[in-house]
Amino acid sequence: NDTELGEGWEEIGSAAFLSTAITSIHIPASVTSILTFAFSHNSNLAFVTFAAGSLLETIGDNAFRNTSIVSIEIPAKVIYIGTFAFFYCQDLASVTFATGREEDALLSIKSSAFYNTAITSIAIPATVISIWPQAFNQCSVLASVTFAADSVLGSIGDNAFQSTAITSIIIPTSVTSIGHYAFSGASILATVM
Repeated sequence: NDTELGEGWEEIGSAAFLSTAITSIHIPASVTSILTFAFSHNSNLAFVTFAAGSLLETIGDNAFRNTSIVSIEIPAKVIYIGTFAFFYCQDLASVTFATGREEDALLSIKSSAFYNTAITSIAIPATVISIWPQAFNQCSVLASVTFAADSVLGSIGDNAFQSTAITSIIIPTSVTSIGHYAFSGASILATVM
């Protein structure tokens, strides 16, 4: 059940492919928005790829919730990763951000976006301005979080990295707010700079 959408699509609507038997999806460069619950609750969906030159800006709330995605590269123009976007994607072990992000492509990672995934490391791009509450909460094998040297990150939300396996972290100097329980339960976190 491999699915490849043809060029010309600009939006994938709310719940468009909710609870289907799709195993993989290739999203054309023309798509700018993936809306709420678009691919949610597809237990067989393991592979999501984006065409070169992707214009995608929005990954909506719950867009890939409860899928079996194993890895994802977030396209360079994305400025919004919605609440619960990859919530409970328990096979999701690799999240990377495409190179070539523009300085004004400011990005928010919304609440519980990657809650309870299998991510082991994440490099947060310089243009991320906020990490919302519980964004990476319960990512129990997340051991490495790095921020770009020129990061503009302003806030790390409540419980954002709670119950992770982070051992050390360097907080960008741009951060002005760290929320309640942000690193609570990260029991082997020994160094904060």
